[in-house]
Amino acid sequence: MRSITPSDLEKLRQAHNEGRFAEFKRGKRFGSGITGYVTEYSPEVFVIEELNWDCFRLGGVAILPVKTVAGLRIFAADDWKIRAAKELGVTKRVSFQLTKKPFSSIVKEVMSDSRLMEIESSQSEPDELLLVECLQLTKLKMRVKSYDANLKPACEFDIRFSEITKLTVRDGYCHAAEIGLKVPRQKQPTAAQA
Repeated sequence: MRSITPSDLEKLRQAHNEGRFAEFKRGKRFGSGITGYVTEYSPEVFVIEELNWDCFRLGGVAILPVKTVAGLRIFAADDWKIRAAKELGVTKRVSFQLTKKPFSSIVKEVMSDSRLMEIESSQSEPDELLLVECLQLTKLKMRVKSYDANLKPACEFDIRFSEITKLTVRDGYCHAAEIGLKVPRQKQPTAAQA
């Protein structure tokens, strides 16, 4: 797998200063790529404000371990996607920060105003996301509670930061799930009531 070079980072910085986003290509075992703007970079992770291709809007923050990045595609100024994004008001000038903070500190900051997150791990299939709530955070791992598709608690488990291949917060799905957890559940009718 190709690593991101200082030259790549400089090209990325220039593109972001011009309002152009980039796609972070990932190895086959890590799932699909992510497109957006880097807001923070460390030797361990990229923090990316994600572009949602389905609705062509920025939404959600992804933390992507550097080790999962196989390549970088910086969109050209005349690319139709950049022209469309400008027309829709999606582009912006971004200057990302280089940091030496560990993965755990970045996760703590990013999820400060979010209850739920989606996690992709090396222990699951590529693009298989788990909806989880962080119960405890240490330097090496998180204790999380997972939820099923009906937002019912599934199980609690520990996940090491070294196993996380993508972590997403504040996207449309997480936001909708947080709203869903606040809505009181209707009692299911018993057999006698039905």
